[in-house]
Amino acid sequence: MWSVDRNVTFVSEIVDKGNLSKGYFYENNGITKLGIEITCQYIAYKSADDNGTFSKTSDSFFAGVKILNEPITVERGKKGLILLKLTVPFVCDYEKKTKRVMSCSLNVELKTQQRSKCGGITSNNLCGTSFTYDKWNDVKSISVKHINEFSYKISSVHRVKLLTMPLLSHPIWSNIELPVLQIHVKDKLTKWPGKSCYSHSDPHMKTFNDINYDNQNSGTFIMYESKDGQNNLLQVQTKLTPCNKLTGPGIFCNCGVAIRAAADVFMINRCPGDEQYFGFKNCINDALDVRKQDDFNYVVYFPTSTHVHLHLWTYQTEDVIEVNIFPSIFDEEQSRGLCNKLGSNQNELFDAHGHFSGSRQQFVDSWRVGANNDLFQMEISDFSNLDPMAINVTICSCLEMNGTFKYSNEMTCGKELDCPKPEKPVKNDACRTKSKRSARSLFTYLPRTIHHIPKKREVAFLFRFSKSTNSNFINYIHVNKFLHDECSI
Repeated sequence: MWSVDRNVTFVSEIVDKGNLSKGYFYENNGITKLGIEITCQYIAYKSADDNGTFSKTSDSFFAGVKILNEPITVERGKKGLILLKLTVPFVCDYEKKTKRVMSCSLNVELKTQQRSKCGGITSNNLCGTSFTYDKWNDVKSISVKHINEFSYKISSVHRVKLLTMPLLSHPIWSNIELPVLQIHVKDKLTKWPGKSCYSHSDPHMKTFNDINYDNQNSGTFIMYESKDGQNNLLQVQTKLTPCNKLTGPGIFCNCGVAIRAAADVFMINRCPGDEQYFGFKNCINDALDVRKQDDFNYVVYFPTSTHVHLHLWTYQTEDVIEVNIFPSIFDEEQSRGLCNKLGSNQNELFDAHGHFSGSRQQFVDSWRVGANNDLFQMEISDFSNLDPMAINVTICSCLEMNGTFKYSNEMTCGKELDCPKPEKPVKNDACRTKSKRSARSLFTYLPRTIHHIPKKREVAFLFRFSKSTNSNFINYIHVNKFLHDECSI
């Protein structure tokens, strides 16, 4: 059985070991467009009357244009590369008279944001790269150049969209939109080489200016607060709980973290007695870039490129979270909270009123969050009262700096659009945790009773392109060992 994007697409009849081709997955079995995840699942039978073995499910195989180095990081004012690779070949027309394959290419180009519309994207395609049919599996690159056209403190995250151009000889490759690609601009370190702020259980704290202290208190606290270049609020709240069941009273740990960029809120709540939660509580601007490294480690990027590393583990008997925050240029002299002000002297702690605090306990208490502003206590309706982002959209385009057009494999990032806050924010479903795609058991139907067991080894695919009305050329590819090894019987 073959599935596309977790939907069962083709179930073959039971095939004999010597005639596996009837179990192959052909283009005309249900593929209308690429940029898809394919999995296969099978059962082996000794005879027609046999109940079969346990089912086996393959790893997921992506068929389309793959971005090899996401997210892209570019040093401010310099260049970086977007690396692209096709995972399956494309088909060119076949000329019967000469019995040869006609030359063709697949173009992948940038969808440029329109200057006249905030955040709008149009098909003003002026830069990209091309794949030729005879070297379809080569790695191609698009150059990304960052230029500070206005203030130095412009947004540090740029978003671009790539898409394939129409390919008449093989329509399933036409007009494929790749997922939005985030380009992070890396600042040169100035006042904070290697600086970070952390809260480690139980919890031991360190500020941006390297002051170490403990926060053995229950409740919710503002660990970090700052503003971006458009005065949007950026914030990290941590919730503490006793974690002293084995060693006695007085020890507290982070059981929850809520990360906010204006009206967008990402939350992990593992606190005893609370509703366990993992994901976005609210999404308006899709301003937070959440990256899963593995099941226990996550990185959350603010639009300023300040980022938060979260490590999930168990301390004694409690599920806890270690929080590490790494600053950017936007935090210089304006970060607040338990992380303190970036750039301040080593012996200075500033409370929630901006005053110098001589007592560490007074400093900690001042950053305790009241019930009205506690993200962990908010109802869903309360999030609608949070202010959405005022945005100067920084765009990536193929326009030269002097306003002329140029078709090349280089795009320029750094231009700005002034965008007002929407009067009535609309909830956005785009926010999600981004990670490597994983294969899951996708069975919804099989002709016989099946038994599921965990797969023990990596499985590969056979994906074939069949003859279509638009092409007389049949092309196929064996990806890794494919069906003959794992999806065969």
